Amino acid sequence: MVESPLASLGISNAIDTHMHPWRLADLPPVIQGAREVRPDLAQDYSPERIIDTAKSSGFDGVIFVQARDYHEDSAAEARFFVSAAKEHPQVLGCVIGVDLLNPSATEQLLGSLDGASVVRGGRMIKPENVGVGILSDTRAKETCKLLGASGLSMDLLIRSSNPGQLNEAVGLVSWLATNTKTTVIGDHLLKPTGVATGTPSAEWLSSLHELAKCPNFYLKLSGLPGELPEGSDFRTFWPFYDAAFEALGPSRLLFGSDYPVSYGHLASVKAVTDWLVGRGLTDQSTLNSIFGDNARVAYGIKQTR
Repeated sequence: MVESPLASLGISNAIDTHMHPWRLADLPPVIQGAREVRPDLAQDYSPERIIDTAKSSGFDGVIFVQARDYHEDSAAEARFFVSAAKEHPQVLGCVIGVDLLNPSATEQLLGSLDGASVVRGGRMIKPENVGVGILSDTRAKETCKLLGASGLSMDLLIRSSNPGQLNEAVGLVSWLATNTKTTVIGDHLLKPTGVATGTPSAEWLSSLHELAKCPNFYLKLSGLPGELPEGSDFRTFWPFYDAAFEALGPSRLLFGSDYPVSYGHLASVKAVTDWLVGRGLTDQSTLNSIFGDNARVAYGIKQTR
């Protein structure tokens, strides 16, 4: 049996902050649409399977992240997550689908969930797909403020190639930092452009430094393996990881595998650990921060459930 990269680096109590369980009988529409390109996704990725996969790579805990947009019965998915968390103590938190443009519906959803203490954040998929207009909407600010007041974070899912969206994200996070208690966690390094060639854009780099000025902002080292064909050389990610580390340091970066959307759980782990080793960032404090401690702070996770 191959030793986990985490074990070889002495990392314990690790948390994978971005895993997607779903049932074959109830695939999220976005996964249904990808079946021709990624038939491997059209399987039953049960909570048990997700947890076992994480454990095999050396992780003690996981955070489930919704894969549906808010109008695709995200309430049912939230209940699915909460139910799984009750049965499996390895599920330390859940990020559920919310409508950023409907704060009252979000408040109602949060109030309807039995066992909602395991719900640690909300996320909306739509901004990635429609471009600008959502994150700058006053209603989005209200919803994000509500999440923070409820002790929850907001996962920020955008695609940096959407014109103007990085600027909107900076504006929203900056406003939240000044006016609310809301922690914002950027998913997938904000899906930067230039991944295939290892060339971060000037706009992404600049936005990252602006976001780093906001103490409420964290960033997931996740998702990039899913942007390239399986078997690609993941060293092309290093300039993006380098930039994230330069801007945010070791105390505001979180590991997430994006499994099963990103190819292979262990490959996602190695993409980050190989970079850390290659850059000499292997002091125990840095490793423990990125692979667990920062997640507990950003998501408000207690040591035990």
